[in-house]
Amino acid sequence: MCTEHDSNGIVAAARIKEQLPECRIIIMTGMPEITFVDQAREAGVDSFVYKNVGIDELFAVMRSTLAGYCTFPKPPESIFSGTAALDDVELSILRLACEGKSRREIAAELFMSEGTIKRRISEILNKTGYDNIMRLAVRAVTEGSIVPNMER
Repeated sequence: MCTEHDSNGIVAAARIKEQLPECRIIIMTGMPEITFVDQAREAGVDSFVYKNVGIDELFAVMRSTLAGYCTFPKPPESIFSGTAALDDVELSILRLACEGKSRREIAAELFMSEGTIKRRISEILNKTGYDNIMRLAVRAVTEGSIVPNMER
């Protein structure tokens, strides 16, 4: 999904849909980043598949998309499933932590106080069961749930 100039296929799909709304777009990725499916829907993508689908399933998605149906996968199980689901602000904080930013840098980028960031990090850790934001960041990047430096 990452392309040159820190862009991605979802951004390209949104641009294509703006100019050619009748065009059918299927996004395929091998990265289970937890926000990709929702971002693709918001961009107007017609269907979304992961690279691990078989050829028969891929052709079925292509045929159904051409026929006007939309296909989106169930979100993959991750450390952020169920009660550990993070809201958009929490995901932004975690994404910036994954990029190695300090609490001060995160606060500045999100226009929040350092105290608010500290409190929100505590909430993230309580939800996920981790005791350290950097351990959680490493896990999130390792499992592919967060892709650092990804333009949204």
